[in-house]
Amino acid sequence: MQPGGRLYLVYKKYAFSQSKALHQDDDCVVPADELVTPGKPPKKKVVEPPPPPPLSPKKTEDVREGVVERLKGDALDSGRYRTVIVEGLFSAEEDQKQFVGSMVKFANGDEGVLAGPFGKAGKSKVDVEGGTGAAVGASVVLKLPAR
Repeated sequence: MQPGGRLYLVYKKYAFSQSKALHQDDDCVVPADELVTPGKPPKKKVVEPPPPPPLSPKKTEDVREGVVERLKGDALDSGRYRTVIVEGLFSAEEDQKQFVGSMVKFANGDEGVLAGPFGKAGKSKVDVEGGTGAAVGASVVLKLPAR
């Protein structure tokens, strides 16, 4: 307790007590670093600097996986399809438009470009330049740039 400082004593009064007396808890103790001995200067508290902010994690590219939901449009002469509908790359709440143009790779090695959202359930439309022979249910991987 510093000279001239305020001292607060905490008392409790129990509503249904017969004595109607005030009671002081045993845990009302002044910390040792706040006690002052007469004739001695008060101890200065050492203030430690705040810890440094946590390091931000390294930005890595985001890899999303999905599956071919269906093949859209007419097949090319080679039997391959230029447009594929993929599900599972995004949730319905995510904005896919910012990732249009990202590369998509099919399990059979074909590559395409994310053309945009398809419907409102989070499905995506993928355009494949030379067409793809990927089957319905085949795995698809989308690598998004680091954010």
